Amino acid sequence: MPVSIEDVARHLGLSVSAVSKALNDYPDISVETKARVAEAAAGLGYHPSAAARSLRRHCTERIGIVNTSTSYNSDYYMELLRGVTMAAEQTDYNLMLYTNVHMQPQRLQRICRAREVDGVLLISGDEIAEALDTLLAEDLPLVVLGRREERSEISFIASDAMADGVLGTRHLIELGHRRIGFLSSLLDAQTCDDCIAGYRQALQAAGIPDDPALITAAPFRPGAGGEAMKVLLAQDPRPTAVVAISNSVAQEAMRALIECGLSVPQDVAIVAIGDTWLSLLTTPPLTSTCRPLFEMGKQSVEMLLARIANPHQPPERIVCPVSLVVRESTMGSGI
Repeated sequence: MPVSIEDVARHLGLSVSAVSKALNDYPDISVETKARVAEAAAGLGYHPSAAARSLRRHCTERIGIVNTSTSYNSDYYMELLRGVTMAAEQTDYNLMLYTNVHMQPQRLQRICRAREVDGVLLISGDEIAEALDTLLAEDLPLVVLGRREERSEISFIASDAMADGVLGTRHLIELGHRRIGFLSSLLDAQTCDDCIAGYRQALQAAGIPDDPALITAAPFRPGAGGEAMKVLLAQDPRPTAVVAISNSVAQEAMRALIECGLSVPQDVAIVAIGDTWLSLLTTPPLTSTCRPLFEMGKQSVEMLLARIANPHQPPERIVCPVSLVVRESTMGSGI
């Protein structure tokens, strides 16, 4: 049977109020009494009730994670969540994961109005707009994770998606490629548009004409990346290099190239946006842009807790730098 605060008080011959104040470090309790209470509580195996503590503090000590993406099982989201979990474990806060709420707007409204959580991390995806509107209307502390937001009142932390496009495309240009395709996505249009803007910026800086026919969208479903790659291969002349919006799209594109009797990187070089451990599992391993996903997850929790403590502070809008990891999918592919 759990040890109660009454048991600790009875053991010490003190009032429950005195023990409670000692455990909560009230200034009107002497240092000696606080030490006695702490020692007795530890010896008896007493642990404060989380529910009672939350009631006293008028908070739930819970952070809600709302994911509006249909691809939350991907390695990208797992790395973000690993950082979120690590940061939350270092605080008194627990995590509540809400999935598919973008398909049930009234459920998200109920979560807010019942104050099931003290604040929300909104992981970006393809159905973010309505969820954002609901959260803003309900005035719940909010941080968007993984996506740049145009509205100035929204706090966010995201990687520099435009730099993703610039770095990947510039690398291919430096290898001598001039006809470079871009495999985009219908998922998270904001981030995808930023990547394409970076791709176009790199082409323009190198004096290479922007050919809209070289940008092909891959819907979010298995095999779509390969189908999009084959659309590019049907062009005459076909591209000699490709930037893919994600690791999974790049892998499907690579499989399509092999099916067409082409090799990577000799016939077509590939750069993936977003480096993960999966980049090492392809043959050849993928050259990828690298986003600090784990650190972004950790920092998003710190940002949200700051907003919970001070809801009226100015919004934080953080764009994290990205880098390029060069591997065999582009090495030796110079024209």
